[in-house]
Amino acid sequence: DMITASNPDYLYITDLTIADGCNLFLNMNMNGYPNNQLSYGGTGIYSKSYCDIVSRYGFEDFYSDDLFSDNVLFMTTDNNLSSSLFMDYMHKCYGNDISVVLIDQSQSGVCVYKFIK
Repeated sequence: DMITASNPDYLYITDLTIADGCNLFLNMNMNGYPNNQLSYGGTGIYSKSYCDIVSRYGFEDFYSDDLFSDNVLFMTTDNNLSSSLFMDYMHKCYGNDISVVLIDQSQSGVCVYKFIK
């Protein structure tokens, strides 16, 4: 929450590990969803709030290719994302020349990554 609240210029895409054991709903807008945080997939996809957030950050929809955008960061509790199943998926889709860089880590173990082509 503090990471996303401190950086409103970025859209944070989270995986499901973020919801494990913590309250995702501390930093909310009036519609009940985070102002700059979206789960990668899940039941909220294509809701009005999802569409509003995606549009606010310059996207018509959100696809894995958009993870490489300058204003998008990825949040997870996986402190070794470069060797994860998610990276296996990303390498399969975009080749082995992509990388991910850890740019921030909270004391609670939330890691923020930037995808690079």
